[in-house]
Amino acid sequence: MHYTTEFQQKTKTHFSVLLSFSHLEKTPLFFLNESEKIVACNEGALKLFEVENLQELLKKTSGLNDSFIDEQPYFKGKSDGWCERIVGIEETKVKINVPHALLKIYTMEVEHNRIDGYSYFIVMLRDTTMMDRARQAQQYFESFKQKFLHSISHEFRTPMNAIIGYTDLLEHTALNNQQNEYLDMIEKSSSSMMEKIANLLQLMELESGEMKLNAGIYRPIKEFEELAELFEKTAESKKIQLMFMIDPHLPKSLTGDHLKIKTVLTSLVDNAIKFTPSGGNVYVEIKIKGHQKNHIDIEFVVTDTGAGIPQERRITLLRPFAAAWENRERGINGLGIGLTLAHRLLAMMHSKLMLYSEVNKGSRFSFTITAPVNEKNTLDVVSHTKAAIWVEDHRLTPHFKLIKNYLDEYDVNAVEINGLATPLLKEVDFLFLLTDHITEKRISSIRNSFPKLKLIPVVPTSSEMFFSSYRELFDAFMTLPILPRKLYNTLQILWDNISDDGVHRIEKSHENKNYDDIRILVAEDNPINLKLIETILKQEHYQVTSAENGQIAVDHYIKDTFDIVLMDIDMPVMDGVTANRLIKEINAHEKRPFTPVIALTAHALSGDRERIMKAGLDAHLPKPIDKELLLHTIHSYLQKKYDKAGM
Repeated sequence: MHYTTEFQQKTKTHFSVLLSFSHLEKTPLFFLNESEKIVACNEGALKLFEVENLQELLKKTSGLNDSFIDEQPYFKGKSDGWCERIVGIEETKVKINVPHALLKIYTMEVEHNRIDGYSYFIVMLRDTTMMDRARQAQQYFESFKQKFLHSISHEFRTPMNAIIGYTDLLEHTALNNQQNEYLDMIEKSSSSMMEKIANLLQLMELESGEMKLNAGIYRPIKEFEELAELFEKTAESKKIQLMFMIDPHLPKSLTGDHLKIKTVLTSLVDNAIKFTPSGGNVYVEIKIKGHQKNHIDIEFVVTDTGAGIPQERRITLLRPFAAAWENRERGINGLGIGLTLAHRLLAMMHSKLMLYSEVNKGSRFSFTITAPVNEKNTLDVVSHTKAAIWVEDHRLTPHFKLIKNYLDEYDVNAVEINGLATPLLKEVDFLFLLTDHITEKRISSIRNSFPKLKLIPVVPTSSEMFFSSYRELFDAFMTLPILPRKLYNTLQILWDNISDDGVHRIEKSHENKNYDDIRILVAEDNPINLKLIETILKQEHYQVTSAENGQIAVDHYIKDTFDIVLMDIDMPVMDGVTANRLIKEINAHEKRPFTPVIALTAHALSGDRERIMKAGLDAHLPKPIDKELLLHTIHSYLQKKYDKAGM
């Protein structure tokens, strides 16, 4: 410790105070009197100013504040009294006007002490340069990640929108077998690419902390049935029996982030199909596990008959990309991030992924979600009706138990029969035929023997075209996968006619409205995507006006009227959000009727939809554009318009 005679005399009886700072030898430590003049310092202070002793230091700066660079208001004008002003303030940042320390940042702490009536200040400087630079670098990196994430999402989705969209259009043109085969390969590859992009972007969102839960009201049975339909074609092409047991008693609507739940379930089902050999089974069970006040616990279970997961692989199972190389070695595509994404999404929803697996026998993944019930479900059934199930194709045997479980839920007594001549058929109301082929002669034979029996074939989707020629001979018709609403609707038809003689088919009539006079304004700066949207709309006989940016769209809107506006968000000259605001202002000023503005955008990350909807747009459809969803959304708004007008 180095000190002046003044300080030594005033503090000699309390020299132990200085010794308490001996552990801070390398940290610059200064003692200042009430006049803010340096009266003592340690070795760290001398080293900072590159001097040998206190006398040399006092020649450079007697008050210390003369050496501060004016960046903080405390030292403005090097005024007196700065010590008193910042006593007790934490994280006071300073820079020292010493050549080797000019670029360094110090955190300064000031303490006011009094000994035997002698007042002095203790000033301590901690070098936080590296920490501050690391913090700044982290902030820059987070900002860069966020910008990169949104940019890459947009840049990937825009061309993929065109690839997937035009592939869909090509499917509805006259093609030879070879062209159809090529088209099928393009479709599968683009879907696989889109899935990988979506998973990668979601993982990046999670890593950056950008992803949030977006709770909303959804219909669980509908959502999970759509997911089942999505995988049926893939499973059938691999000759895998895919079965979904979705509890029919699930609430009509729940509150939660159903998109994230579907992402997790999609990853598990996709993996199960991917790692299950041809001829195997994948069984998905979504069931009510428990009730608690206004909440419900739903358990999701995905079981496969694949190769199973060895114990040593389970350690790295949830690490991103860990399985990518091994997948490639086994000839299986995948980045190895599906389970990582599922695990982290479940953590956000206060759940966790459970695994049970046996090598050469298969795996079982499960998780449980607790959700508030928005609307309860009720089932209108005819109690104690009877059904028989006949499995002709042994490959469909796994579906027997599934359909029986569903029938039990609908209060239908179901039994399995071994042949079509059994007298048991006289005692049942319905016969479910699990088969992939049938003849008119056999149907006639069943009809002659059991004239009151209702016949319902349950067939793979690949056999649907074959059975369509016999559709009129059946009371109802079902294709795989067996799903709760599909079976329930079939039972409703059968129950309505259960007491009637003969065959009574119910045909639903759909009133088709003429949309030839519907005018749609499309704002899209990408010419390829603009052509795609125009083609889709014109095939539906809509009148289309196009604009390559928001300004042109607004100009068109001023001069003319439209029923619907489809608006891209990122466009030159004027963006979609600004164009939407001007359109709304035109409507208000000219008292025009409501015209929905639907965002068609490659911004599809977490929070993008909320941001766009908050900006005043009426709907949000992400790219790649789902043709059916686009047309359904347009139809919904037009239907509301017709209903309101009493048409």
